[in-house]
Amino acid sequence: MDVIQREFNVPLSHVQVMAMLNDFGSMNVSEISRRLGIAKPNITPLIDRLIEEHYVERKRDENDRRMVNVSICPEGQNRLLEIRAKMRDLVGEWAISLSNTDLRQLNDSLATINGVLGANLQKNKD
Repeated sequence: MDVIQREFNVPLSHVQVMAMLNDFGSMNVSEISRRLGIAKPNITPLIDRLIEEHYVERKRDENDRRMVNVSICPEGQNRLLEIRAKMRDLVGEWAISLSNTDLRQLNDSLATINGVLGANLQKNKD
């Protein structure tokens, strides 16, 4: 991830927020904080920085004007696509150096991780 941070000048925490908003839609700061496990006072400056970069925006909830939601902007979506493409390239380069046995073990491990993450995401939705 250091390569990503250096090449795109975007900290991992910013990538995580953009990915979450892109994949799950707009949400309020409390929800972002809860899902990432980052204290709410630390999320606010992070969101402010993403707004300055035009990657996300704050919008008042149409049904409850007291609520403010954060959503990803087209520029943020484009940056996230670039970052994800670079990550795929890096993983591909790394995987080439693995033996068939290592690749099978990696595949099994990733399947386990995918199952755990899927279960946790479903639990967070409920």
